[in-house]
Amino acid sequence: MISALEESSRRDQMDQTDGGLFLWMTLPEKMSASDLLPKAIEQRVAYVPGGSVLFLGGGENTLRVNFSTRP
Repeated sequence: MISALEESSRRDQMDQTDGGLFLWMTLPEKMSASDLLPKAIEQRVAYVPGGSVLFLGGGENTLRVNFSTRP
């Protein structure tokens, strides 16, 4: 998954840390990760909207993707 994302034109909108099981991704500013989630689930893709994990608020256009398991 990571290599496919690295090859995409959106590489500059993905942060990969040195460890862990997640990628932090940023959508275009006016997009909502929460609004997009139902459509992603229809395609068998799930993620956590960034706004639900940022305790200071914000991050509505971000998402956290787990890459530790296969569907």
